[in-house]
Amino acid sequence: MRRSLLLLLLSALVSCGIAFADEEVKSEQLEEITVTATKTQRKAEEVPASVDIITKENISKSKGQNIGELLGGLSGVQAETKNGAYDTHIIIRGAGAKAAYGVREIMIMVDGVPITDPDSLARLDVLDTALIERIEVVKGPNSTLYGANAAGGVINIITKNPLTYQGLGLRLGYGANNTEDYHLQYGGSYKNLYFLLSGSRRSTDSWRRWNEFSTNQFNAKLNYIVDESSDMEFSMGYTKADLQLPGSLTKAQFEQDPTQRTSEWPNSGRYSKATRAAIGYRKELSGGSEIKGQLYAQSWEHYHPVPTKINDGGAMVFGGELQESFPHKLFGMKSSLMAGVSGQKDVRDANAYTYRDTVTTVVNANTVAIPPYSTSDAAGDLMETSDNTVDKWGIYLQESLWPSDRAILDIGVRYDRVMFDLDKETYKEWGFMTSKAGVNYFNYKDIRQSTHIAKTWDELSPRIGLTYAITNGTNIYGTVSTGFQTPAQAELGTNENLKPQKAVNYETGLKGKFGNGMSADLALFYTAIDDEVIKLMDNAGASYYDNAGKTIHQGVEASGRLRLMDKISLCLNYAYSDFTFKDFKEMEKTGFPPAINVLSRDGNQIPLVPRHKYTASLNYNHPAGFYGKLASDTWGEYFVNTANTETYNGFTVVKWRVGYEKKTYSLYLQVDNIFDKKYASEVTQSYGKTSYSPGAPRTWMAGISYNF
Repeated sequence: MRRSLLLLLLSALVSCGIAFADEEVKSEQLEEITVTATKTQRKAEEVPASVDIITKENISKSKGQNIGELLGGLSGVQAETKNGAYDTHIIIRGAGAKAAYGVREIMIMVDGVPITDPDSLARLDVLDTALIERIEVVKGPNSTLYGANAAGGVINIITKNPLTYQGLGLRLGYGANNTEDYHLQYGGSYKNLYFLLSGSRRSTDSWRRWNEFSTNQFNAKLNYIVDESSDMEFSMGYTKADLQLPGSLTKAQFEQDPTQRTSEWPNSGRYSKATRAAIGYRKELSGGSEIKGQLYAQSWEHYHPVPTKINDGGAMVFGGELQESFPHKLFGMKSSLMAGVSGQKDVRDANAYTYRDTVTTVVNANTVAIPPYSTSDAAGDLMETSDNTVDKWGIYLQESLWPSDRAILDIGVRYDRVMFDLDKETYKEWGFMTSKAGVNYFNYKDIRQSTHIAKTWDELSPRIGLTYAITNGTNIYGTVSTGFQTPAQAELGTNENLKPQKAVNYETGLKGKFGNGMSADLALFYTAIDDEVIKLMDNAGASYYDNAGKTIHQGVEASGRLRLMDKISLCLNYAYSDFTFKDFKEMEKTGFPPAINVLSRDGNQIPLVPRHKYTASLNYNHPAGFYGKLASDTWGEYFVNTANTETYNGFTVVKWRVGYEKKTYSLYLQVDNIFDKKYASEVTQSYGKTSYSPGAPRTWMAGISYNF
C-alpha cells in the first residue's frame, strides 16, 4: 500500500513537471553536472543511466562520520555499518552484498582516481570524510568505461578544491559515547599554485563493548594552473586507523543485550595504515579536444586478528590512465569521440599467525583450544605466507552523437585483461572436530602445503544508451550496459575453480527537473548475471565462495523532491528489488573432512536485499540560516539464507537534525535513532546459525565549524 502511494505521488509529480516544464518559472532550476557517468562533463539528466548526486549542501548538513550516512538514503543503495566508524557495507542493486570487509563489486574513486584494487576491494579507511564536497553515484554495470570490477556501479567522491577553499577552517564535534571529531584545514596560494592542507582526528568509545575506534588523517591537495588551457593536480594522504571488532551475535544474545561483544574470538580488530598519492594533468587542445592523464599509488598495511588466525600484511597498488576526447562530425551529426587506456598493478605480501595466548583444556588426550579461544591478540606461530600479484589493464572507446538538439546517443566498448598470480605456503591450519560427546573442539594442525593459482581473463564490455529531452527539463533514457566481475584474491583462495561473473543490464527511466526546486526520477532495470559469485559458509563457520549459474536482478527505483511550502520540502526515495537465483545448485559442506550435499536454490531470493526499501525526509530551510531535518530509513523484510527458510523483518529508524549556517560558521545538533529502536543492521544465516550485527541505539552528536 505504501509503495503504491509513493509511486502514485511520484507519477503525479512527473506529470505536473512535464505539463509545466516549458513554462517560464521564476524559481531556480536544479542543474547537476556529472563527470563520472560518461567521463565527460554532462548534465545528469542527459546521461543514459541512473545517477544520484549528493551535493555540497547535503554534505554540509551531515555529521560526516562515515560515507554510509550520505549514501544510505539513495534509492537502490544499501549502506550500513556492522562495526561503526568508517566500516560501511555498501550494496548497489545487490552488488557488494558478499563483501566481508571493505567494498566489493563497486568502483570507488576519489577525485576520479580509483581506490579500488584490481580485484575489486576498496578500503574506506583511506577516505577523510571531512574533505568531501560532492559524491556522484552511477548505478548498474559500468565496465565499458571503468573496466572489470565495476559490475555494480561507480561512486566518485569529489573532495574540496584548493581554488575555492582559501584561508583557515576549523571543525569540532562531540557526541555520545565520548565521540570526538576534529578537523583543521588551511588553503592558500602562491602565484599559479593553490594548495589545501588538512588534518583530522575522529574517535569513539562506542556504544558496544570492544568497539573502540580512532583514526588520524593528513591530506594535501595542490592545483597548479600551467596556462589558460592546462592545469595539474597533485594529492596525497596518510591514514592511521584502529578499530576493535566486537563480532556478530546470536539471536538470543541480540535480544538479551546488543551492546555485548561476541563470546568468540574476543580480541578481533583491524589496525591499519594507508598512504596514497596521485598526480593528474589536463590540457585543452585546438578544436575543442582535451587530453587527460593520471598516475597514482596506494599502499596499505594492517594487523588484523580475526577468528582462527591473525593476518599481518600489506600491499602496494600502482595505476594510471590516459584519455583523449575530441569533437567532430559523423554523418553530418555533432559527435565526440573519447578513447582511453588504463592499467593497475597490485603487489601483496601477507603472513598469517596462530594466536599465541589461548585457553586450553584436554579432550580425548588432545590439547586443544576451546572458547573463549584467545586471551590476547598477540601473534604466535607462523600459519601461512602469501605472495600475490594482480594486473588489470584495458582500452576503451566511446562515441557520443547528437542526432538532434534533444537526443544524445552513446556507443562504447572496452577490452579488459585481468591476471592473477597467487602463491601461498601453509604451515598450520585450523581444525574442527566433534567429539563422541557431541562437544565441538578445535586445534591448530601442522601441515606443509604449497598452493599456486594463475588465472587470466579477457572480456569485451559493450554499451549503448540514448537520452531524449521530452521537454525543457524532462528526459527519458534507455540503455543496455555490461559488467565484468572477476573473483577476488580471497575468493579464489577458497575455490580456485571460480569463474568471473558477467552481467547484461537493460534499463529505462525518466528524469525530471522542474521549477521551484522540485524533481523526480524513475528507473526500471533488468540485469541478467551469469556465474554470480556467492558467499557461503560451511558448518565450521569458514567462508567459501561458489558460482551461481544464473541470477536475475530486476527492480524499480524512484525518487522525488516536492516543495510543500516556501521553506519546507519533502524528499522521498523508494526501491523495489526482486533478485532471484534462476540456476543455482549449492554445494553444502558438512562434517570434517567435509561431505558435499547438492541443494537446488532455483527460484529463491538472494539474501540480504529487501524487496522494499524507502527513505523520507522533511526539510526546513530559512533564509536567515536556520534549518531542520526529520528523516526515516526503512528496510523491508529480507531472507537471511540462500534456502529462504528464515527472514528478518527489517526495521525503521528515525533521526532529526537542527542547525544554523552562516557564511563563516555553522552549528548543529543531531540525534540518530530517536525512538531507540532495537534493530540489526545485518542478519545472515548458515547451517542454522543466525548471526546478528546490531545497529546503533539512540545517539547524539553536536558540532561547530568556523572559517577564518
